[in-house]
Amino acid sequence: MKMSTKKNKVYYFISHLDVVLLDFFRINDNEYRGITGFFFKLLKKLVMAIQCFVENRLWVKASSLTYYTIFAIVPILALIFAISKGFGIKDVIENFIYKLFSDNQELLPYVLEFVDNYLEETHGGFFVGIGIILLLWSVLSMFRQIESNFNQIWNVNKNRSIVNQFTNYITILILVPLLIVLSNSISNWVDGYVVIMYNSAIGSFLKPIYKFFLFLLSYVVYWILFTFVFIYVPNTKVSFKDAFFSGIVSGTCMLILQNVYFSGQLSLSKYNAVYGTFAAIPLLLMFLQFTWLIVLFGAQLCYV
Repeated sequence: MKMSTKKNKVYYFISHLDVVLLDFFRINDNEYRGITGFFFKLLKKLVMAIQCFVENRLWVKASSLTYYTIFAIVPILALIFAISKGFGIKDVIENFIYKLFSDNQELLPYVLEFVDNYLEETHGGFFVGIGIILLLWSVLSMFRQIESNFNQIWNVNKNRSIVNQFTNYITILILVPLLIVLSNSISNWVDGYVVIMYNSAIGSFLKPIYKFFLFLLSYVVYWILFTFVFIYVPNTKVSFKDAFFSGIVSGTCMLILQNVYFSGQLSLSKYNAVYGTFAAIPLLLMFLQFTWLIVLFGAQLCYV
């Protein structure tokens, strides 16, 4: 009897949720001022984003982007490695990938070797032109899917021209490794400086400050990256204030997801005896799915 009563209350709440939200959205923003008004507007924006996220069925689009990512991950890595090699930072990118997937050391060499072989095929042989075309087409198709989903969120019916898409996406592929190198360089510099300062008289006092700075740096890099994506990818003008707020939310969620993913990798050891290196694949698919959910929710939050 008690269980039936609880179910009835849940059904009642769900059936009247639209009415509650309608009354909530009718509240004038000017009724609240100061810090209360700020948090009310923030809450209203989050509720609207969640409502639009559900209405637009963005989790389905996230699944579609996960599917495209699986097919495009090798060409994208190959292009990033090619660009990184041109800048002389290929080793830094490889070390970052090894650090990102630290608990899949057996699988990573095969993936990176496959990427290197892919690059070799596009740089030499009779089918060099076809290889480069397939490489660029795979990367372009992936980014066009991302832009198409962003444009649907912003209700933009016209996509960029092929030339603009190509130049924009190459710019993104150049900036991503540079941001990775910047983050790693600052992290290494801070780590080295902490070691030096720790032996000094004020080292014990400054070490917590530097650790906090290092902790904050990882968030700032993600905030900048997501802000850039929300401004740059949609084929329309986006407010920097909205993009930066969404970048903070998405970047923070992404770092939390990354930490959860690392924790999940540690629990794979008991499945390795059965699945071997393939045990990492389901977790990787879940990671990609939640990554695109965060990206699309951030885009929706930026739009509302």
